[in-house]
Amino acid sequence: MVNKQQYDIHAENQILGVCIEKVTNWNQMECFIIAKSLINLPEVFYDEDNRIIWATMVELYNEAKSFEYISLTRELRKKQELSYGGESWAYIIGKKMENVNTTAHLRNWCLHIVEDFIIREKKKALQLLENADDVTTIQKDLSESITKALSMRSVDEWEDMSKIALDLTQRREKIASGVEFGVKTGFDELDKLSGGLEEGLIVIAARPSMGKTAFACSLAISMASLGSAVGFISLEMPNVQLAGRFNSIVSGVEFWRIFRNEHQSTDEAEKVQKSLLKMANLPIYTTDSSSVNLNDIRWKAERLVKTKNAKCIIIDYLQLVDSLSEKKNETREREVAKLSKGLKQLSRDLHIPIIALAQLNRESESGDKVSKVGKLSQLRESGSIEQDIDMGIIVDRPFKRGDKLDENGVSTENKAKIIIEKYRNGETKEIELEFEPKLMLFKNKVTDSYNPDPFKIKRGYDLNEF
Repeated sequence: MVNKQQYDIHAENQILGVCIEKVTNWNQMECFIIAKSLINLPEVFYDEDNRIIWATMVELYNEAKSFEYISLTRELRKKQELSYGGESWAYIIGKKMENVNTTAHLRNWCLHIVEDFIIREKKKALQLLENADDVTTIQKDLSESITKALSMRSVDEWEDMSKIALDLTQRREKIASGVEFGVKTGFDELDKLSGGLEEGLIVIAARPSMGKTAFACSLAISMASLGSAVGFISLEMPNVQLAGRFNSIVSGVEFWRIFRNEHQSTDEAEKVQKSLLKMANLPIYTTDSSSVNLNDIRWKAERLVKTKNAKCIIIDYLQLVDSLSEKKNETREREVAKLSKGLKQLSRDLHIPIIALAQLNRESESGDKVSKVGKLSQLRESGSIEQDIDMGIIVDRPFKRGDKLDENGVSTENKAKIIIEKYRNGETKEIELEFEPKLMLFKNKVTDSYNPDPFKIKRGYDLNEF
């Protein structure tokens, strides 16, 4: 009996052709990322050369190298032998690019060949069982075949209530046994409210100069001091300025003194130097590319998660991210809307929280001496951000709004709060914090029962221990 394998060479060629052909414009990386999210293994491709081509493309992508036609051909010549003679890699790849004229059906093509692969693996497992005299002798091959089939995204993604109920039960049992799902921030009330930040898109919004970057830096230092690796994509300031911000928080010395190297004493200069050694041990990774788009962010984030086990990515800030669109008539609002959806999907794919800073419109100010507290509905350039996010945080400092004194006549210069205006998984709430203007540091509000050191923790490590 002839065993007819299930495959679709035309679909395989179209996928590769689209991903290589579109390398010359903005859509290429988007096409590749879509295909890569659905195709986990080179073995999904039935054709041996297609497997080699795909594996090489993924390898070049992971190394941040180009895989357009010429670069890919050169890499294949260096690293791989053809499965059959007489034709060059340049010819083979060229043939796959010949009939590419649309990207509209890319996702369907990928699902088709994934489905074919799963069917092939199922048949392989059945054949192993039918032909084996002793099941124990084929245990390894059978296990590998089943694992490969199950590792692919299901073409039918519907799950019944029993399955999702089981998932919830397992989560609750893990929490009861001490497993923590979220990334602890070190801000007590925020951690109590959320249990730690979990996967999802989180927006920290404020008007200019209100302190959203300062809060993000305080958050990054605090999370890192608890042992979570953090990626910080800075579009607003270069890494050296960001380092000055971090060092000011760790050392307790004003940022401008650190940045200008103008210290009041030798002791202060030594204090800064020692704090630099403490900083070097924090798992914070920064990039200050002045121009990035969603694909760049995805690549950077994937690499950091894979190589450094990053638990959170912070982007400063959302409205500075470049567009992927080539449409001249597309509004910036629609571009930002696509960006927020893309970041939300990235968070789900990587299973980490993505924190994006965002500016509020100036309309949040009034003609009064005291401005009103900003709202998520005033997010600049896109109202859809508010719809996409899982958590929306407003940073507020009354002193900066013109509210100089509190109800007791005390200066509000050191008062701050974050307003959880939207939270899909919990309640909304205002959390009072303290702010040190000279250090640009947000920290927990000191109470009779709270240790005022913002980085003193019960587990992980303490900055003072270095």
